[in-house]
Amino acid sequence: MAEATAVPAWGSSWDEPLFREFMEVLGAHFARKGQGVAATERGIRAGGAEFPLATLADLCRYMPKAQWPRAIAGHFKRIEDTAADVAALEARKDLAGIRAQLRVRIYPERFQETEEGKRGVMVPVAPGIVGVVELTGKGGGEVVSADHIANWGVSPSAVFEAARRNHPRRSARRETGPEFEVSILMGDDEHVATEVLFLDHYIGADPPAGTLVVVPTQSAMVWHEVRDGGAIQALQTLIVVAHQLFERGPGAILPMLYWWRRGKFFMLPLEVQGENIRFSPPVEFVAAMEAIGVKL
Repeated sequence: MAEATAVPAWGSSWDEPLFREFMEVLGAHFARKGQGVAATERGIRAGGAEFPLATLADLCRYMPKAQWPRAIAGHFKRIEDTAADVAALEARKDLAGIRAQLRVRIYPERFQETEEGKRGVMVPVAPGIVGVVELTGKGGGEVVSADHIANWGVSPSAVFEAARRNHPRRSARRETGPEFEVSILMGDDEHVATEVLFLDHYIGADPPAGTLVVVPTQSAMVWHEVRDGGAIQALQTLIVVAHQLFERGPGAILPMLYWWRRGKFFMLPLEVQGENIRFSPPVEFVAAMEAIGVKL
């Protein structure tokens, strides 16, 4: 593959010489398959598909170089296995009706403490938030359990991916404040918050300092793309909106503020006491803000 001459946003924790070595190992992995690799804004394109790499890059960044090939091979094998499982599920005509009813619904993590939740197909989405697969129908949603999966003879990863693909994209509404803009998805549908799984669709290229996001209920998601000092007012607005919607319900999730960057969610610690907000951002967030000229 072409030599990497700069470190992209998704690999910002790397210094350039080490990043070059990582990309060489990555290129060698695909070369063994006879595939070339081209860099993209979120990762690489190889074999006709694009692969986000923030998670893999973060994993390899803090392990010995000798372990990179194994980590890279394992990462892409899991992707290939899931794709094969989904293809097998889609080929099952006897499951066509069931497959069409699969949906992902966002819940607070404590959902897994329930008897029903323990048996469900569940994936972590963000700190404190999980996605749960349901079967929708005229009678409402039913959590897909281990018993369902055993009877269907498919893998949990295939069920989740099939459910994820069933969600249509929506139209976000934009509202402008004195110095900032927020994007809003809101409605009566309890699957609106599921769009948190597709934030990259609504945002496109990563903003310079990431995105502030709140997912207070199953029917609402609000975010602000951090590009300048307007993020300070946007942050305060998002906190207030999150708490108001969370308390109003229904379908409450969490009133927390998240920072989304390079495909990953980080919780931004804050404490609300009446009208006072105590905000203690992590050093990574402070550094990202300072990089765009904003001091907290």
